[in-house]
Amino acid sequence: MKVSRGFACIDMNSSTMIAEKLGNPRYSELIRECFALLDQVLEAYPHYQVYQYVGDEAIITWEIEKAHAADALAIFRGFETELDLKSEGFRSRFGLVPSFKCAIHSGEVMESELGAKRPHKAYHGDVLNMASRILALCHPYGTSLLLSQEYRSLISNQELADMTAIEHEFINGRSRKMRLYRPKDLIKNIYA
Repeated sequence: MKVSRGFACIDMNSSTMIAEKLGNPRYSELIRECFALLDQVLEAYPHYQVYQYVGDEAIITWEIEKAHAADALAIFRGFETELDLKSEGFRSRFGLVPSFKCAIHSGEVMESELGAKRPHKAYHGDVLNMASRILALCHPYGTSLLLSQEYRSLISNQELADMTAIEHEFINGRSRKMRLYRPKDLIKNIYA
């Protein structure tokens, strides 16, 4: 069935390097601690849920409702705040402070159930593909957060007052221009 949903892809920066430095058991512990913080932030937003954890990435989804759309921004900002508040603990236990990037996109997807014995809700469509491709642009554009035009249209101008627009052309089998937005206060060296 066709549904309208939003998706926020939240992915750890420099994860391969971190995994090599820490080794699998400690890296797994780090990921668990980070996503436990994300889960704590999500408790305040009942309209949002984790769709999938894929390695060091969490994909959050929600039904598109303008009344709750800006919460996706608040969730990522809250997650970054929690990571910052726990930075000394991360540094003392793991020798580093993890950081994440996020892409937020919305639109129509197909919702279906996969699996006979253990059914799992799945979403398919261009929205998820584009969210993943937008996520990959965070490093080139020097930001930890990118929003699509489709998502931006759901939230108020007040919440977007400090956004910079980017025109990006995706070329992968077809050419598609898309306007993206990055918050000015999150433009930083995300490799740090």
